[in-house]
Amino acid sequence: LEFNGSSRTGLVPRPCVSPDNLRRGRCATFLVRVSIYTHFIKLATCFFDQMKRCEIVNPSPVPIAVTEVPLPQCPEAGAVVRVLYSGICHSDLHVWEGYFTIAKDKILRFADRPDFTYPKVAGHEIVGVVESLGPEASGSKISIGDRVLVYAWGGCGECLRCQQDYCHLCEGSKKEIGFNLPGGYAEYVAVPLLRHLVQLPEQIDGAAGCMIGCAGLTAYSAIKKVMPAISRAAGFGEATKVLVIGAGGVALWGLYLARACFPESTTITCAEVDEAKFAAAKKAGADKTVLFQRDSDTIANVKTITAACNGKVDAILDFVNSSSSAAVAIECLRKGGISVMIGLFGGALELCLPFMPLNSRTITSVYTGSLPDLRELVQLVAKKSIPTPPHTFYPLSGLQGVFEAMKKGQLQGRAIVKFE
Repeated sequence: LEFNGSSRTGLVPRPCVSPDNLRRGRCATFLVRVSIYTHFIKLATCFFDQMKRCEIVNPSPVPIAVTEVPLPQCPEAGAVVRVLYSGICHSDLHVWEGYFTIAKDKILRFADRPDFTYPKVAGHEIVGVVESLGPEASGSKISIGDRVLVYAWGGCGECLRCQQDYCHLCEGSKKEIGFNLPGGYAEYVAVPLLRHLVQLPEQIDGAAGCMIGCAGLTAYSAIKKVMPAISRAAGFGEATKVLVIGAGGVALWGLYLARACFPESTTITCAEVDEAKFAAAKKAGADKTVLFQRDSDTIANVKTITAACNGKVDAILDFVNSSSSAAVAIECLRKGGISVMIGLFGGALELCLPFMPLNSRTITSVYTGSLPDLRELVQLVAKKSIPTPPHTFYPLSGLQGVFEAMKKGQLQGRAIVKFE
C-alpha cells in the first residue's frame, strides 16, 4: 500500500498496482492453489490407491485373510516395488503354524517373541518392478522401472556387519521383509534400503529370480560351506562324493547348484523319504537316489545310504535337518567331512563327542546368505544358464491351500504366487 493525500491522520491509503506487486500476488495465489491441490491429491491417493495382500491374522487354524489396504509409503532411503512373483517358502508355513519344533517335546512360539506380532504379511522371495524411490535413496544404479530381486534379510543397519552387507548375521534389531516388515504376499512391498535391490539380468526370468532370493541363496551358501572338504578330497586325487538329504524345493536348488559348482567327477547322491521325488532329483543333477526310511533307526539308514554312495562321503547338505536326518548325516561323513544343517524341520541331536574330533568332522549350518553372495549367485545363474526347479503358479487367494498341502508334504517342487 502507498499512503498519499490528506485526512485526519494526514495519510490516505491507496492500493499500488505496480507490475511487480501484481506478479507477487498472482504467484502467492498460485502457490496456495498448488498446496491445496497437492493436499487433495494426497488424500485422494490414500483413499483410492489400494492394494491386495494376504495376512496371517493369527496362527493356524485361523485362516489366512485377503485384505485391501493403502499402498505402502516409500522409505526415505529405499524403494517401493510392484510385486510380480513371490515364492512360497517353508519358513512361511512355520509363521502360519506359529511355532518351530526345537526338541521332541519342546516348541518355540513366535508369539513369545516381543518383536513378533500378528497379523503378519509373510513372503520374502520377491521379484518385481521398482515403482518409486525415496528422496535419500543412493548407493545403487537402480532406477524406476527396473526389474529387481529383493534381498529380504535386513538388520539394524548400524553395526559393521550391516554396513559391510552381512546383515543376515546382524545381532541387533532385525528388519527382515516378510517377518518383521510386511512381505511379498502383497501387490506392493516397501524395501528400506535401495542397495537391497539386485537388478535381474535378462537371462533370468521372474519366477527363477524370486526363488534365487531365498531358496537359491540358502543352497548356494551351504555349497560354499562344504567347498573346503570337496577341494581337499579332490587335491588328494580322490573321487569326491556328496550326499543331499531331501528333494524339496530348496534341495532341488542345491542339486542344480552342486552340479554347477563341484568338480565334474563328483558323485551326488540324494536321499529322500518319498520315492515320487526321485525323478525330479535326478533331473536336477543327482547321480543316484536312495530311500531314506522314516521308520528305520539310524544304523539301518546309515548302512543303506553308505552302500548307495559306495562308502562315506566328503560333504552332506541336509535340507531336512530333523533329529533323524542329522544323526544319519554325521555317521555318513568320512574323516575331514563337513555336514551343513539347512532345513528347519526341527528336533534335537545327541552326539558322541569324542568321535567328532577323532574323525575331524565338522557340523555347520546356514540361514540364508549375504548380499554379496546373492549378487554372486545371480551372475552365476545367468552365466551358466542354471535351470530352475519345477514350480507351480498360484493366485494370492490360493496361499491357504498351498500351506495346507505343504504341511502334508504334498507339494512337488516350488510354489509361487504370481501377480497379474
